[in-house]
Amino acid sequence: MRGREKGNLVAFLLAGSICALSKTACACSVCFGGAGSDPANTALRAAVVFLLAVVFFILALFARFFLSIRKRTRHPASG
Repeated sequence: MRGREKGNLVAFLLAGSICALSKTACACSVCFGGAGSDPANTALRAAVVFLLAVVFFILALFARFFLSIRKRTRHPASG
């Protein structure tokens, strides 16, 4: 490893450990059994489910795209 790369790695690890050990990096009240009927917690859960659905939708589109490429390579169009 070169000197500059080593310095960047040390800086990255130092910044990461400071962020991981700070109080602001602790989990929210939902993870620690907070009020489940609080409107903010309900909205947060709905937002997480929505974002997960978006991610799975995008992954499904990628899978469909790669499967269509695979199908086209196995059966090329004639002419």
